[in-house]
Amino acid sequence: MRKQPSKALTLLEVLVVIAVVAILVTMLLPAIQFAREAARRADCRGKLRQIGLAVQSYVSAHECYPPGAIHAHGGHTGYSPLALLLPSLGHQALYASVNFSLGPDARANSTVARMSLAEYLCSSDSVPPIPLADPRSSQVGVTNYAVNCGSGNWDDPHDGVFRSTLIGTLHPGDIADGMSNTACASEWTHGNLDAFGHEVRLPNTPHWGWYFRIVTGPVTREQFVAECQAVRYDEPVGGALGTPWSHPGPAATWYNHQLTPGSNSCMIYGTGPRAGGQRSALSASSWHRGGVNLLLLDGSVRFVTDTIDLQVWRALGSRNGGETL
Repeated sequence: MRKQPSKALTLLEVLVVIAVVAILVTMLLPAIQFAREAARRADCRGKLRQIGLAVQSYVSAHECYPPGAIHAHGGHTGYSPLALLLPSLGHQALYASVNFSLGPDARANSTVARMSLAEYLCSSDSVPPIPLADPRSSQVGVTNYAVNCGSGNWDDPHDGVFRSTLIGTLHPGDIADGMSNTACASEWTHGNLDAFGHEVRLPNTPHWGWYFRIVTGPVTREQFVAECQAVRYDEPVGGALGTPWSHPGPAATWYNHQLTPGSNSCMIYGTGPRAGGQRSALSASSWHRGGVNLLLLDGSVRFVTDTIDLQVWRALGSRNGGETL
Protein backbone atom coordinates (compact mmCIF):
# COMPACT_ATOMS: atom_id res chain seq x y z
CA MET A 1 0.00 0.00 0.00
CA ARG A 2 1.16 3.52 -0.79
CA LYS A 3 1.90 5.81 2.21
CA GLN A 4 -0.46 8.81 2.53
CA PRO A 5 1.30 12.21 2.51
CA SER A 6 1.41 14.09 5.87
CA LYS A 7 -1.12 16.94 6.37
CA ALA A 8 1.02 18.84 8.95
CA LEU A 9 2.42 22.27 8.15
CA THR A 10 5.98 22.44 7.04
CA LEU A 11 8.51 24.73 8.67
CA LEU A 12 8.45 26.97 5.62
CA GLU A 13 4.67 27.34 5.77
CA VAL A 14 4.83 28.22 9.47
CA LEU A 15 7.41 30.90 8.78
CA VAL A 16 5.27 32.32 5.99
CA VAL A 17 2.21 32.48 8.29
CA ILE A 18 4.25 34.21 11.02
CA ALA A 19 5.58 36.73 8.51
CA VAL A 20 2.07 37.50 7.23
CA VAL A 21 0.75 37.99 10.79
CA ALA A 22 3.69 40.27 11.62
CA ILE A 23 3.01 42.38 8.53
CA LEU A 24 -0.69 42.67 9.42
CA VAL A 25 0.13 43.69 13.00
CA THR A 26 2.62 46.27 11.73
CA MET A 27 -0.03 47.70 9.45
CA LEU A 28 -2.88 47.67 11.97
CA LEU A 29 -1.04 48.91 15.10
CA PRO A 30 -0.56 52.51 13.87
CA ALA A 31 -4.22 52.61 12.83
CA ILE A 32 -5.28 51.42 16.31
CA GLN A 33 -3.01 53.96 17.99
CA PHE A 34 -4.32 56.70 15.71
CA ALA A 35 -7.92 55.79 16.56
CA ARG A 36 -7.14 55.83 20.28
CA GLU A 37 -5.44 59.21 20.06
CA ALA A 38 -8.34 60.57 17.99
CA ALA A 39 -10.69 59.47 20.78
CA ARG A 40 -8.46 61.07 23.42
CA ARG A 41 -8.24 64.30 21.43
CA ALA A 42 -12.03 64.38 21.12
CA ASP A 43 -12.32 63.83 24.88
CA CYS A 44 -9.92 66.71 25.61
CA ARG A 45 -11.83 68.87 23.14
CA GLY A 46 -15.08 68.06 24.95
CA LYS A 47 -13.60 69.11 28.29
CA LEU A 48 -12.62 72.47 26.82
CA ARG A 49 -16.20 72.90 25.62
CA GLN A 50 -17.42 72.23 29.16
CA ILE A 51 -15.03 74.88 30.48
CA GLY A 52 -16.41 77.26 27.85
CA LEU A 53 -19.96 76.58 29.01
CA ALA A 54 -18.87 77.13 32.62
CA VAL A 55 -17.35 80.50 31.69
CA GLN A 56 -20.56 81.52 29.92
CA SER A 57 -22.58 80.43 32.95
CA TYR A 58 -20.36 82.57 35.17
CA VAL A 59 -20.80 85.56 32.87
CA SER A 60 -24.59 85.11 32.93
CA ALA A 61 -24.59 85.03 36.72
CA HIS A 62 -22.09 87.82 37.42
CA GLU A 63 -22.13 89.90 34.20
CA CYS A 64 -18.34 89.72 33.99
CA TYR A 65 -15.65 87.17 33.21
CA PRO A 66 -14.05 85.23 36.04
CA PRO A 67 -11.04 87.18 37.30
CA GLY A 68 -7.69 85.60 36.53
CA ALA A 69 -6.89 85.90 40.22
CA ILE A 70 -8.91 86.73 43.29
CA HIS A 71 -6.94 87.56 46.39
CA ALA A 72 -7.77 86.15 49.78
CA HIS A 73 -8.03 88.34 52.83
CA GLY A 74 -4.86 89.25 54.65
CA GLY A 75 -2.72 89.26 51.52
CA HIS A 76 -2.76 85.50 51.06
CA THR A 77 -2.14 83.99 47.63
CA GLY A 78 -5.36 84.11 45.66
CA TYR A 79 -7.41 81.61 43.68
CA SER A 80 -7.52 80.80 40.00
CA PRO A 81 -10.56 81.12 37.70
CA LEU A 82 -10.61 77.31 37.55
CA ALA A 83 -11.54 77.36 41.24
CA LEU A 84 -14.38 79.80 40.54
CA LEU A 85 -15.78 77.57 37.78
CA LEU A 86 -16.24 74.54 40.07
CA PRO A 87 -20.01 75.02 40.67
CA SER A 88 -20.70 75.20 36.93
CA LEU A 89 -18.77 71.96 36.40
CA GLY A 90 -20.81 70.00 38.93
CA HIS A 91 -18.50 70.43 41.93
CA GLN A 92 -20.74 72.50 44.17
CA ALA A 93 -19.75 70.55 47.30
CA LEU A 94 -16.03 70.94 46.57
CA TYR A 95 -16.49 74.66 45.97
CA ALA A 96 -18.40 75.02 49.23
CA SER A 97 -15.56 73.30 51.09
CA VAL A 98 -13.06 76.00 50.08
CA ASN A 99 -12.39 78.65 52.70
CA PHE A 100 -11.81 81.66 50.44
CA SER A 101 -10.86 83.81 53.40
CA LEU A 102 -7.67 81.75 53.56
CA GLY A 103 -5.13 81.08 50.83
CA PRO A 104 -5.14 77.81 48.85
CA ASP A 105 -1.96 76.77 50.70
CA ALA A 106 -3.69 76.91 54.07
CA ARG A 107 -4.10 73.60 55.89
CA ALA A 108 -7.89 74.00 55.78
CA ASN A 109 -7.75 73.96 51.95
CA SER A 110 -5.11 71.25 51.56
CA THR A 111 -7.59 68.66 50.28
CA VAL A 112 -8.64 70.86 47.37
CA ALA A 113 -5.09 71.99 46.58
CA ARG A 114 -3.80 68.40 46.34
CA MET A 115 -6.68 67.07 44.25
CA SER A 116 -6.50 66.65 40.45
CA LEU A 117 -9.95 66.87 38.84
CA ALA A 118 -10.91 64.85 35.77
CA GLU A 119 -12.52 67.95 34.23
CA TYR A 120 -9.12 69.66 34.13
CA LEU A 121 -7.09 66.70 32.83
CA CYS A 122 -6.53 65.73 29.19
CA SER A 123 -6.39 61.98 28.67
CA SER A 124 -3.49 62.34 26.22
CA ASP A 125 -1.25 63.61 29.01
CA SER A 126 0.19 61.52 31.82
CA VAL A 127 -2.08 60.89 34.77
CA PRO A 128 -0.79 62.49 37.99
CA PRO A 129 -0.17 60.21 40.98
CA ILE A 130 -2.92 59.72 43.55
CA PRO A 131 -2.49 62.21 46.44
CA LEU A 132 -0.92 60.69 49.52
CA ALA A 133 -2.60 60.74 52.90
CA ASP A 134 0.76 61.67 54.43
CA PRO A 135 0.34 65.26 55.71
CA ARG A 136 4.03 65.91 54.97
CA SER A 137 3.33 65.47 51.25
CA SER A 138 3.56 68.65 49.21
CA GLN A 139 1.94 67.09 46.16
CA VAL A 140 -0.45 69.44 44.38
CA GLY A 141 -3.26 69.03 41.87
CA VAL A 142 -2.45 69.69 38.22
CA THR A 143 -4.33 70.98 35.18
CA ASN A 144 -3.99 70.55 31.40
CA TYR A 145 -6.09 73.65 30.77
CA ALA A 146 -4.99 77.24 31.28
CA VAL A 147 -6.78 80.55 30.69
CA ASN A 148 -5.59 83.21 28.27
CA CYS A 149 -3.81 86.10 30.00
CA GLY A 150 -2.76 87.86 26.79
CA SER A 151 -0.60 88.06 23.70
CA GLY A 152 2.64 88.59 25.62
CA ASN A 153 2.76 92.21 24.47
CA TRP A 154 5.50 94.03 26.40
CA ASP A 155 3.70 97.37 26.08
CA ASP A 156 0.29 96.03 27.18
CA PRO A 157 0.87 92.83 29.17
CA HIS A 158 -2.76 92.69 30.39
CA ASP A 159 -4.41 92.51 26.95
CA GLY A 160 -5.91 89.05 27.52
CA VAL A 161 -9.25 88.09 29.08
CA PHE A 162 -8.17 86.95 32.54
CA ARG A 163 -6.31 89.25 34.89
CA SER A 164 -6.07 89.97 38.60
CA THR A 165 -8.87 91.67 40.48
CA LEU A 166 -6.21 94.19 41.53
CA ILE A 167 -6.30 95.43 37.91
CA GLY A 168 -10.03 94.97 37.36
CA THR A 169 -12.44 92.41 35.95
CA LEU A 170 -13.60 92.43 32.33
CA HIS A 171 -17.08 92.39 30.80
CA PRO A 172 -18.28 91.11 27.41
CA GLY A 173 -18.29 94.68 26.12
CA ASP A 174 -14.53 94.86 26.72
CA ILE A 175 -13.82 92.24 24.04
CA ALA A 176 -13.27 94.69 21.19
CA ASP A 177 -11.86 92.09 18.78
CA GLY A 178 -14.98 89.91 18.98
CA MET A 179 -15.74 86.65 20.78
CA SER A 180 -14.82 84.44 17.82
CA ASN A 181 -11.43 86.16 17.44
CA THR A 182 -10.32 86.00 21.08
CA ALA A 183 -8.91 82.99 22.91
CA CYS A 184 -10.43 81.93 26.22
CA ALA A 185 -8.40 78.87 27.22
CA SER A 186 -6.05 76.31 25.74
CA GLU A 187 -4.30 73.06 26.49
CA TRP A 188 -0.83 72.69 27.93
CA THR A 189 1.03 69.69 29.27
CA HIS A 190 1.56 69.76 33.01
CA GLY A 191 4.85 69.05 34.72
CA ASN A 192 5.07 65.94 36.89
CA LEU A 193 6.07 66.18 40.53
CA ASP A 194 6.40 63.30 42.95
CA ALA A 195 4.45 63.10 46.21
CA PHE A 196 6.87 65.46 47.93
CA GLY A 197 7.09 68.09 45.20
CA HIS A 198 10.29 66.87 43.54
CA GLU A 199 10.66 67.17 39.79
CA VAL A 200 9.98 64.04 37.73
CA ARG A 201 11.47 64.56 34.30
CA LEU A 202 12.96 61.76 32.24
CA PRO A 203 16.14 62.45 30.22
CA ASN A 204 15.66 63.53 26.61
CA THR A 205 11.91 64.04 27.01
CA PRO A 206 10.11 67.03 25.45
CA HIS A 207 10.28 70.37 27.19
CA TRP A 208 6.50 70.61 27.43
CA GLY A 209 5.16 70.86 30.95
CA TRP A 210 8.10 72.92 32.22
CA TYR A 211 9.37 76.46 31.98
CA PHE A 212 12.99 77.59 31.79
CA ARG A 213 14.64 80.54 33.50
CA ILE A 214 15.91 83.50 31.48
CA VAL A 215 18.25 85.46 33.75
CA THR A 216 20.09 87.68 31.25
CA GLY A 217 17.54 90.50 31.50
CA PRO A 218 16.52 90.72 27.83
CA VAL A 219 16.00 94.30 26.66
CA THR A 220 13.65 93.69 23.74
CA ARG A 221 10.83 91.29 23.07
CA GLU A 222 12.68 89.88 20.06
CA GLN A 223 15.78 89.23 22.17
CA PHE A 224 13.73 87.39 24.79
CA VAL A 225 11.95 85.27 22.18
CA ALA A 226 15.26 84.29 20.57
CA GLU A 227 16.75 83.31 23.95
CA CYS A 228 13.72 81.26 24.89
CA GLN A 229 13.61 79.41 21.59
CA ALA A 230 17.31 78.58 21.89
CA VAL A 231 16.94 76.78 25.25
CA ARG A 232 17.95 73.10 24.98
CA TYR A 233 15.97 70.21 26.44
CA ASP A 234 18.84 69.19 28.75
CA GLU A 235 19.10 72.55 30.52
CA PRO A 236 17.73 72.78 34.09
CA VAL A 237 14.08 73.76 34.28
CA GLY A 238 12.68 76.57 36.41
CA GLY A 239 9.43 74.88 37.41
CA ALA A 240 6.36 72.93 36.36
CA LEU A 241 3.40 74.27 34.38
CA GLY A 242 -0.16 73.61 35.47
CA THR A 243 0.63 73.18 39.16
CA PRO A 244 -1.37 73.75 41.22
CA TRP A 245 -4.69 74.35 39.45
CA SER A 246 -6.15 76.22 42.43
CA HIS A 247 -3.48 78.93 42.22
CA PRO A 248 -3.69 81.91 39.86
CA GLY A 249 -0.96 83.44 37.78
CA PRO A 250 1.71 82.59 35.22
CA ALA A 251 2.84 78.94 35.05
CA ALA A 252 0.04 77.75 37.35
CA THR A 253 -3.15 78.49 35.38
CA TRP A 254 -2.30 81.34 32.98
CA TYR A 255 -0.86 80.79 29.52
CA ASN A 256 -0.16 83.40 26.84
CA HIS A 257 0.47 83.78 23.11
CA GLN A 258 4.06 85.01 23.23
CA LEU A 259 5.19 81.95 21.22
CA THR A 260 3.26 79.51 19.01
CA PRO A 261 1.90 76.21 20.40
CA GLY A 262 4.53 73.59 21.14
CA SER A 263 7.27 76.17 21.80
CA ASN A 264 9.42 76.50 24.90
CA SER A 265 8.03 78.21 27.97
CA CYS A 266 10.39 80.66 29.70
CA MET A 267 10.12 82.90 32.73
CA ILE A 268 12.15 86.11 33.01
CA TYR A 269 13.94 86.14 36.36
CA GLY A 270 15.46 89.14 38.08
CA THR A 271 14.35 92.54 39.33
CA GLY A 272 13.91 94.39 36.03
CA PRO A 273 10.60 95.83 34.77
CA ARG A 274 10.09 92.83 32.46
CA ALA A 275 10.67 90.14 35.08
CA GLY A 276 8.01 87.48 35.62
CA GLY A 277 4.37 87.83 34.66
CA GLN A 278 2.61 88.03 31.35
CA ARG A 279 5.61 89.19 29.33
CA SER A 280 7.23 85.79 29.75
CA ALA A 281 6.52 82.92 27.34
CA LEU A 282 3.84 80.60 28.74
CA SER A 283 3.25 78.40 25.73
CA ALA A 284 0.28 76.20 24.89
CA SER A 285 1.19 72.57 24.18
CA SER A 286 -0.29 69.09 24.02
CA TRP A 287 0.53 65.48 23.25
CA HIS A 288 -1.80 65.62 20.23
CA ARG A 289 0.05 65.32 16.97
CA GLY A 290 0.78 68.72 15.44
CA GLY A 291 -1.17 71.18 17.58
CA VAL A 292 -3.51 72.05 20.44
CA ASN A 293 -7.22 72.48 21.08
CA LEU A 294 -8.13 76.14 21.61
CA LEU A 295 -11.31 77.44 23.25
CA LEU A 296 -12.59 80.78 21.94
CA LEU A 297 -14.83 83.15 23.88
CA ASP A 298 -17.81 82.30 21.69
CA GLY A 299 -17.66 78.75 23.09
CA SER A 300 -16.26 77.08 19.97
CA VAL A 301 -13.17 74.85 20.08
CA ARG A 302 -10.67 74.83 17.20
CA PHE A 303 -7.62 72.68 16.62
CA VAL A 304 -4.68 75.04 16.05
CA THR A 305 -1.51 73.68 14.47
CA ASP A 306 1.96 74.33 15.84
CA THR A 307 2.83 75.99 12.51
CA ILE A 308 0.27 78.80 12.85
CA ASP A 309 1.65 82.22 11.93
CA LEU A 310 3.00 83.89 15.08
CA GLN A 311 1.25 87.21 14.43
CA VAL A 312 -2.10 85.45 13.95
CA TRP A 313 -1.55 83.48 17.16
CA ARG A 314 -0.72 86.66 19.07
CA ALA A 315 -3.81 88.36 17.62
CA LEU A 316 -5.94 85.56 19.04
CA GLY A 317 -4.40 86.24 22.46
CA SER A 318 -5.39 89.91 22.61
CA ARG A 319 -8.96 91.08 23.25
CA ASN A 320 -8.48 94.62 21.90
CA GLY A 321 -5.62 94.57 19.41
CA GLY A 322 -7.77 95.53 16.43
CA GLU A 323 -6.08 92.92 14.23
CA THR A 324 -7.74 91.45 11.15
CA LEU A 325 -7.58 87.65 11.29
